[in-house]
Amino acid sequence: MHDQQKRLEQLVAKNLPQEFVQGLEDELRWGAEKAWRDVMEPRGIGSPPVSSEEKQCELDRMARNRRLLGNGALLAVAQRNQVPFEYRHIGGGHYATFVQFGELVLGIEAVSFVSKLPGKAGFRCSLASGHQHALLQLELPFGGRKVNRLDPRDTTYCIVQHCVPLTTLAKVDCDLRSLALMIPNAELDERLLFADILGQGYWRRFVAPNEAESQTRRQVDAVKTPLRARTKARRTSNNGD
Repeated sequence: MHDQQKRLEQLVAKNLPQEFVQGLEDELRWGAEKAWRDVMEPRGIGSPPVSSEEKQCELDRMARNRRLLGNGALLAVAQRNQVPFEYRHIGGGHYATFVQFGELVLGIEAVSFVSKLPGKAGFRCSLASGHQHALLQLELPFGGRKVNRLDPRDTTYCIVQHCVPLTTLAKVDCDLRSLALMIPNAELDERLLFADILGQGYWRRFVAPNEAESQTRRQVDAVKTPLRARTKARRTSNNGD
């Protein structure tokens, strides 16, 4: 299990840029703050909710919109980074954004708490199994050109989970609280990898260990090189005698 987790950590570090993760966090924070300001600082003839019923109604509305905010954030960052993406119907009247970084396909989900295993929807099972038919090859026009489409064959499915408490309308309860990366198994009943990627979380888990390992390899190679050189020189001297 440890070897598998190590392999997945290396896979994520190899394919998913830290800049993308930071950009996604920024988009989610901006979306959460805008949703709060639209309620508490309305323009025009609107006014902030006063009664407990009004407040609960707004909290429910914000909770329902978190799915859309997450998909919009993922889509915006994918477009900026010019990576393959799709926004497609997944059943039940819902749509979802998926992006691809090399051997990884990412989806995003709003959750009440991070580390929660996803439901066993058909599209998730197909992506987790790396099936070719997981996503249709859509050809939708965007900006005068065709979308750079996903190829989910032989990829690893990752889920970005974002959590906003929404327990009250206080600003602190309406901000992005958690951001995590999960890789489930094909049956979606086990977490093969789970990582907190909020703030410096992604760097600490995926970037720093690889930088340290690379630095160690460079130091070892630097030590080995002169040793080989001295050995060769000693053999030449012995042959000369």
